[in-house]
Amino acid sequence: MGRLFCILLCSILWIGAAPVKKRPRTVAAPPTLANRLQLMLNSNEASRSAHWGVYAVELATGKTLLAHNATRLFVPASNTKLFSTALAFDRLGPAYRFQTKIVSDMLPDKDGRIIGDLRLIGGGDPTMSARSYPYQAVSKNPIKPTPNSPYGPLEELAAQLIQKGVREIKGDIVGDDSRYPWDPFPDGWAVDDPLYEYGTPVSALIWNDNAFRLSLEAANEIGAAPLLTLFPNVAYFNVQNLVTTEEGRDSKINLRRVSSANELVVAGQLGNRAKVFTELLGVDDPALFAASALRESLEKLGVKISGNARAMHRMAGESRQTGGQILAERISPVLSEVATVVNKVSQNLHAEILLREVALVKRGEGTRQLGQLEMTNFLAEVGAAKNGFNFEDGSGLSRLTLLTPETAVKLLTYMHQSKNREAYALTLPIGGEDGTLDTRFRGAASAARVHAKTGSLSHVSALSGYADSPKHGRIAFSILVNNFNSPTAEIRTVIDKIVLALAE
Repeated sequence: MGRLFCILLCSILWIGAAPVKKRPRTVAAPPTLANRLQLMLNSNEASRSAHWGVYAVELATGKTLLAHNATRLFVPASNTKLFSTALAFDRLGPAYRFQTKIVSDMLPDKDGRIIGDLRLIGGGDPTMSARSYPYQAVSKNPIKPTPNSPYGPLEELAAQLIQKGVREIKGDIVGDDSRYPWDPFPDGWAVDDPLYEYGTPVSALIWNDNAFRLSLEAANEIGAAPLLTLFPNVAYFNVQNLVTTEEGRDSKINLRRVSSANELVVAGQLGNRAKVFTELLGVDDPALFAASALRESLEKLGVKISGNARAMHRMAGESRQTGGQILAERISPVLSEVATVVNKVSQNLHAEILLREVALVKRGEGTRQLGQLEMTNFLAEVGAAKNGFNFEDGSGLSRLTLLTPETAVKLLTYMHQSKNREAYALTLPIGGEDGTLDTRFRGAASAARVHAKTGSLSHVSALSGYADSPKHGRIAFSILVNNFNSPTAEIRTVIDKIVLALAE
């Protein structure tokens, strides 16, 4: 009996000692892009309180990778320029050029005299400046001079007049911007936008981006007026300097343009130990500005001029003055180079010009309204929903312009599939390298795989374009953010994380 008990006990112990099979460990699946997006949108108070729209598709398959409020309308800011440049590529072509002419009613007589006015006729050319073409990344320091002179294009035209034998003009120098009806400010621009370079009036005659630089340097004596300088310094300006030099490093400068007059009032205080105050400002009458500069360029070459500089505008419905003897002309760089500047540096004026030039070429009159009609037809071809957009300008400075992320991606997809695919993509800033993305995505391995257009207004930040992913190939994406009440940098940080996740 005892022996039997021992045998049973050993059997039980042996069975109990047998190895127990372990259950396989469950490995959690990596979070999806959609899950990661939600985590990023809730990563801080700034992003949680903002209104976000995100849409991204894999271009090779059309597969949706991300969609968050993709069909809701947003203020897109300068993402609008994606549409203006795409419309220009499609309707005008990347090789399109602008022309600026100088004409008169007569050729110079045997003594080199022109009896009558000399007209500088704007052809919508936005390249009449010191800017280099093709696009080159330049310093953002407004004090640092550019390598070229803004007078260069005008001096080129003036030299042609000299070659034609012009020695005297017994008349006025007329800045003629009648190619487009005079409509300098689109609906929805803020009241103070026209004072600054970014909101300078839209005109078919453009010189130096219709802008100038104002600088104030503190005087040696307290209470004295600071030294005020303008560049370019044209006889066009009438500036009242009411600023005083005060003790300290603080400054408070107020700028105001007197209504219905070419007069700028500068008031306030400038600290005697403060840095030089510099501001880029817009002119109020671009055609008069250009005519004044041409008059000075001609006089420097010894041409006698009995008249004054003046402007010639045309209202919608009025006829244009045509004819005359062409004495000088300048042809612009190709449109693809113009569009590259528009998108790389986010140049508002140049984008507005593209919209009006399309209207003139396709509909016979260079108005903003006809440009918007042509844009509507274009977006129907793109496949955008009719309620997915509302355009009031070509630059995005208007807060009445609205877009859905889906509409932006539809456009990007269309351009990717078009004959202008490569030329259009090359107009976009490159992450960490140039344009408005030169300081973003730096240090990220995929930075250079991001080609996208920024957008920024108060409480608005946007980024739309292409990202090249090893997994998904080229992706078209749009991220539009509105209604945040925090520093824009906090929102941009989240935007950039989303884009880098797409580019993985």
